Amino acid sequence: MKFLTIFFIVFFSRNLLFLNICLGDDIHQRQVIIDTDMGLDDARALAWLLEMHDINIKGIITSDGAMDPVNGLHNLKAVLEYFGREEIPICIGSSIDGPAPSFRPMVMNAFSGFQTPDNNFKVREIDTFYEMIADSMEDESITYLCLGPLSNLHFILENDSEFLNKINKIIFAGNSTNNEILSWNTERDIQASKSIFNSYRNICEMNMSTGSDLFFNSDLIEMIIKSNNKVSEFVQKIHNIKVDSEAGNIHMFLYDDLLPLFIQYPEFFTFKATDTGEALEDMDIFLLQSAYRDFIENGFILTSRPSVVFNEYPIHEELFRDDVADYLDTLISIHGLEEWKAAILTNEMHRHLGAYSLVGVKMGILARELLKADLDELNVVAYTGSNPPESCLIDGLQIATGASLGRGTIRNSIDTNSSPKAVFIKDSARIRIELKTETIQMIRSEIQYNTNKFGYGSHRYFDAIRKMSIQLWVNLNRKYMFDVYDVISGEKIL
Repeated sequence: MKFLTIFFIVFFSRNLLFLNICLGDDIHQRQVIIDTDMGLDDARALAWLLEMHDINIKGIITSDGAMDPVNGLHNLKAVLEYFGREEIPICIGSSIDGPAPSFRPMVMNAFSGFQTPDNNFKVREIDTFYEMIADSMEDESITYLCLGPLSNLHFILENDSEFLNKINKIIFAGNSTNNEILSWNTERDIQASKSIFNSYRNICEMNMSTGSDLFFNSDLIEMIIKSNNKVSEFVQKIHNIKVDSEAGNIHMFLYDDLLPLFIQYPEFFTFKATDTGEALEDMDIFLLQSAYRDFIENGFILTSRPSVVFNEYPIHEELFRDDVADYLDTLISIHGLEEWKAAILTNEMHRHLGAYSLVGVKMGILARELLKADLDELNVVAYTGSNPPESCLIDGLQIATGASLGRGTIRNSIDTNSSPKAVFIKDSARIRIELKTETIQMIRSEIQYNTNKFGYGSHRYFDAIRKMSIQLWVNLNRKYMFDVYDVISGEKIL
């Protein structure tokens, strides 16, 4: 332990300038405005959006739907204070003439346990809210996330139509007025809906009728109760979820919170073209539930790996060899989309499907989760030696974390006296992740068996290793296959 501490001080002080020069680009942040009627689904959506590192929320405005705009602002303040985001500009939006929805008192009561001071928030009037955002945008475009009726966009159209040129896309939790059956948000302000759909041509319609009532099943409710983090506690609080709660009696339906899921996991959705943009056609509920469970369990969202040459990362069975395609849904649903992306890239780069390269992927993703690190934020020291198969761990580590030899943010130590492991550094935090002894013994035993049977490096050897590695890929869960230690204190943390 003393050796490791001295090593890090010497190594990183000598290479600090080089590391600063070679780090990857910052995460590209998409600019968004959030327009919300502050229903409970909107509150859950905000929990997602506020925890996403790759979006920049330029402002949040309330609308007249589940809540009226004034009381909606009260609820919005509660959410922003809870997540420590009081710096985001907020605004009371347009009111609608007409009766309030019958469920409004229930929504208001859900926020009765929050206390929100008024002196820490940047509250704007509606006529200056959009102007302030436009002034801060320069030549950038913005995505407009509309979680309620289109009343505030209608206000823009009538009072500042030039601002619509700043909007790259409207993602609307509703559907077009051309549909035979209108969504609640569309019908809530039908005049505004007609006006916007007649005037704007890049609207993504996210009407959430299909499968939404079945989304929050008993497994998800159990995960919310068992998890102990800020996100799970927030969901429990607004829904008054207790140990004996059941999915059918807590008013949890997947509606407007589908929007952040779409932003984070566009691969899970299919759309059809419309005259005004595109409309949701189908979505993979199974994979979306898995993503939601990850968010609830971890209380943290791994920033989605951006595409460099892909339009999107492949997740369809027909794109993969049969032995991998058979497990595709299982791999993504159990281990998450980010591990999947890192694994398929690693396998292609590594030139064969191997056990230790996949272990490196799982280790790197776990390190990012534990240190709340985006891609390229970690410095890594691997302890594998230079001989395969243990050194194959490094390939998985590079892809999963973004640390690379070319950037100078990963290196391999000559210390190989113990099991394959790596140390991960973010700012002042340093953790060491080691493969559990029983897992090492199992992998080494399988490799030795196939070496003896087929000869190391033969075609039959690699065929056997591929079969073994696919099973390890499926069955080894990164949350349980490693021991994790704080490098400075020596304390075991997982």
